[in-house]
Amino acid sequence: MGMTEDASAAVAHTVTVKGFMLIRDHDDWGVSPQRTFDIDKSVTLRHGDKPVILRTERCVDEVRGVLDVLVQLDRFDAVWASPNLKLYEGDSCDTKDLDGEQPYPPNLRIPLGESHTWETWVVNGEFASPDLVRTKYTVTHNGPPNAPSNIKATTPPVMLVCAFLRAPCKQKSVSLTWKDNANNETAYEVRNVTLNKITRVTGNSTKFTWPGLDRQIKHCFQVRAVNSFGASPWSPPFSLVALFLGDRRPCA
Repeated sequence: MGMTEDASAAVAHTVTVKGFMLIRDHDDWGVSPQRTFDIDKSVTLRHGDKPVILRTERCVDEVRGVLDVLVQLDRFDAVWASPNLKLYEGDSCDTKDLDGEQPYPPNLRIPLGESHTWETWVVNGEFASPDLVRTKYTVTHNGPPNAPSNIKATTPPVMLVCAFLRAPCKQKSVSLTWKDNANNETAYEVRNVTLNKITRVTGNSTKFTWPGLDRQIKHCFQVRAVNSFGASPWSPPFSLVALFLGDRRPCA
């Protein structure tokens, strides 16, 4: 098994828009029928994709509400979202008569693993026709977690360990530490590349000790974060000694 996976491969990010849209149609007789509809839209984004509009369009009698949420993934793994709500009112649901609009506000940046909620409404601008479109929805940005960094592997002094255990020095343990760069991981996976074995530790962990290793062998490790959307790339190595020696793996 190779030490690293292609970190440049396209990683999918999922953006969901969930909430409700309420539409009220006030007619000439003072009757105001209204209905509430679910908003449930999603899209998968990758780096280099063009902006995508997630549209929810519903109608009650002659009032039509249109919610557009423009989303785009930037090169820093954040999603930019811009919502726009419109109210159309005329002779049918197919009317092109725009009677109210909440234009795009400034773009809002939503980092990976976070969400933002909007509550917006538009009232008919015509006199004595208080038609209404009201929405409340949450835009959530999910995807594989960010990769950990600054991986370090150290081995306790052999003689001290052996003296403490009062046993021959046939095995060693390797202590690994890393920087947690994710906010949506459910676990970390630690890979002993030398043995081609993987073990899993809990989310938000920043250290792990691999015991029972042959002290005569140099063991190399990688770490990655995982969640239900997938896994981050395996950790890149950052060690001045390793770089100087041409060995880009955290080993001990």
